[in-house]
Amino acid sequence: MVKQPSKPRQPVAPRPLSVLFSANLAALMQVDRSLSTQLALAKASGVAQTSIGRILRHEQSPTLDMVDRLAATFHLEPWQMLVADFDPTNPPITKQVDDRQRELWQRFKLAAEALASYSPQPPA
Repeated sequence: MVKQPSKPRQPVAPRPLSVLFSANLAALMQVDRSLSTQLALAKASGVAQTSIGRILRHEQSPTLDMVDRLAATFHLEPWQMLVADFDPTNPPITKQVDDRQRELWQRFKLAAEALASYSPQPPA
C-alpha cells in the first residue's frame, strides 16, 4: 500500500505573529490620535522609536517586553495584540467568571458525568 502524502498543516495564525502584531499596532495608532506617531508612542511606551518603525515596516519582530509595553500603552493585555481580525475600536476580551457561575459550571459538569454513566435497565 502506497502511503499518501499528508496535507500540510494550516498554521494557527493566518500570518506570522510579528506581521499580525504590526498590523494591529498600526490600527491602534490610527484610532488613538494621541499615539498616532511613532515618536508619541515611543515616549508613552518606553520602546525606542526606531524599534517601533522597524516593527511597523516588518523589519524587526518585537520582543515580549516590547509587546507588553506597547499593549499596556493602549490599555490592552499582550495577547490582545496578537489576535487576527483585530478591531481597534472593539478589542477582544475574556470574561471573568464569578463564584455563582463557577458553582453552576461545577453542577453542570457533575450532571453531565452522571448522565454519561447512566445506563437504563431493560423492562422486566
